[in-house]
Amino acid sequence: MKNKSKLSSLKMRNRRSTIAINLLVMISAATIALACGWGFFQENSVRFGGHSTERAFYRLPPLPDVVDAKTGQWKSRYDNSVYNESETNTDSENKGLPELKPKDIWQRAEAAEREGKLTKTKELLRAFLKIASDEEQLWINSANDRLDAMTALTQGASEREVLQYLERRREFEGPMDSITEAEQLAQPQTSSSLSLSPSTNIAPTISMLQIKSENLSEAQAEVPADYQAQMRVAALEKLRKAHPPRSLQDNYAYLQAATLYKLERFDGAKIAFHEVVTKYPKSEKREAAMYMISIIAVKISAHQATKDCGLGIGDEADRANRRAKCQDENWRTALLAMTQLLNEYPHGKFAYATYENRAYHYRLGGELGLGLADYYRMLGHPSDVRVRLKGKEALRLMGEDFVGADSVLNQIEEELADEPHAALAYAYHRIYNRAVDYSYAAPSRWISDRYDEQQKEEERVRESLSKGHGELRRIISFATKLMQRYPKSGV
Repeated sequence: MKNKSKLSSLKMRNRRSTIAINLLVMISAATIALACGWGFFQENSVRFGGHSTERAFYRLPPLPDVVDAKTGQWKSRYDNSVYNESETNTDSENKGLPELKPKDIWQRAEAAEREGKLTKTKELLRAFLKIASDEEQLWINSANDRLDAMTALTQGASEREVLQYLERRREFEGPMDSITEAEQLAQPQTSSSLSLSPSTNIAPTISMLQIKSENLSEAQAEVPADYQAQMRVAALEKLRKAHPPRSLQDNYAYLQAATLYKLERFDGAKIAFHEVVTKYPKSEKREAAMYMISIIAVKISAHQATKDCGLGIGDEADRANRRAKCQDENWRTALLAMTQLLNEYPHGKFAYATYENRAYHYRLGGELGLGLADYYRMLGHPSDVRVRLKGKEALRLMGEDFVGADSVLNQIEEELADEPHAALAYAYHRIYNRAVDYSYAAPSRWISDRYDEQQKEEERVRESLSKGHGELRRIISFATKLMQRYPKSGV
């Protein structure tokens, strides 16, 4: 009995000790939380959050800069985790090809083509395009051109004739181990912006292309220095001597023009692309030929522009100077080529690629507002996230503070007034990537006790609020006009 009493007393003391220890731990944790501004318990509180800022609690977030390859989630450039991804999402939605990477499918497609299995080749090329990324741009270009050629099978061409063309195509390409060349032949993708296809990948814009001399003599062209150029000269001769069926004549003509372009015979390439446009008005290659004409025109214009014609934002006086000096005949010719393409194919494969090229071209000529409008057209793409992000990146790199901003923004709003998707993108971007940060300005918590520094901080806050409220008033006015213009639309 005595032992039981001792045991019971010992258990009670142990229980009291445990309770005391737990209570002490809880008090310590609470003390730490209080010392850290309630961050331990209140990470969702603006006032007591340990690391959160006002930006984290805005009703809507700023536009993102990247898309996570694995999850598809949009992320800001401030989220470092998205740049630490060493792997890319290679899952295919195609049954039977669940684990293959783009390169694997491409190699299978090439093997099937060499074996003459066109049906299998077509299946593999389509599977490749569904999962290919910008890193495989050269292969994307090639895949689209090969699929274009295979449409001739339904137009009277035989398999043997299509296979002959595909062989010419391989000779044109030469070795394609280096798939990240700076300069690429723009061919339609599955849905790109830069000319490849309306919604999948973005081909190289003219601003990404190296501007090379147009004064390449025929003697230099006839005696190329590198092996790949020699192969292309040989391929060009075979193309000229070929006698393709009617359903493949446009493909041969386009490939011949592309070969001239890759050999840097730009004058000859421009004429050859023009022949594709005029001689084959119903060809699937016509839009691509018009796009390449615009590329050549912009290259020539940029190459011959003076040093005063640059991409800087500048002030209104600088832009006026560029408008006077840089909008020469070459500049106007290039602008006409791009505008004609957009007029004839407003929703085509190359529309958003052309917008990007034209934005670059406008800026060279001092037309900042018109260039920005084209970037907002990219940002407002109705379906292609990659096009949107490319537009967003261009806007981020340029910044949002323009000297003489009112005149620039007025021009943008006038340009986008009849384009709801681009107009909404502009309004959202100006609110959540500019106005919000200014509108929520508050004095720093770490301001000095000195009167002059406090005055400076108060003035900074007043200026910030004024900018933010001015931006919001502008967007309210613009959005109201948009709703009045489209009273029954979803916008």
